[in-house]
Amino acid sequence: MANFSKNVITKDDKIVNNYIVLTGNLCKDFKTNDKKSVAKSRIACYQGADKEALFINVATFDAANIDFSMNLKKGEAVQIRGSLSSSTHDGKQTFSIIFDRICKTFED
Repeated sequence: MANFSKNVITKDDKIVNNYIVLTGNLCKDFKTNDKKSVAKSRIACYQGADKEALFINVATFDAANIDFSMNLKKGEAVQIRGSLSSSTHDGKQTFSIIFDRICKTFED
């Protein structure tokens, strides 16, 4: 049996079962609500030459991430780390990533 313990992601010494890392380009600038308690945008993730990009909604509630996100611009390459969240509105299910980390990425 394989031992995956070295590759387990933890937060506050607890195993995180729903943790996603995505790299992509911002489809639009981040926007905040009136209270500036959440920042939202969308990223496009490349899936290969023969596939269309995957468009993912992203959001954060963390004040430091909100401040950092507001300085990012459409088209910039970013990496986000967070958890997958789903919601249903008007009978349609949507998925978003609620991120706790974001950084710019650079191509070689």
